[in-house]
Amino acid sequence: MYLAPIAGVVMFSVPFCWLLTKRALRLKKILGAAAGRPELVARALRAGHSLGAGMHVVAEEMPAPVCDEFNAL
Repeated sequence: MYLAPIAGVVMFSVPFCWLLTKRALRLKKILGAAAGRPELVARALRAGHSLGAGMHVVAEEMPAPVCDEFNAL
């Protein structure tokens, strides 16, 4: 009976901790691939494409977390 409030708080906080962990891992993956994004956009702009086309190139060429974010644009 006395442990029920403690167990409730723990069970309530577990999904939030899981979500924060997943978010941190995703951001780490996105920042790890940050070096190639500006280069791809710059090459597309130098080739005469628009900025939107440069973003589309990034969405097609980069790995999963980055391409997912750029596909949303």
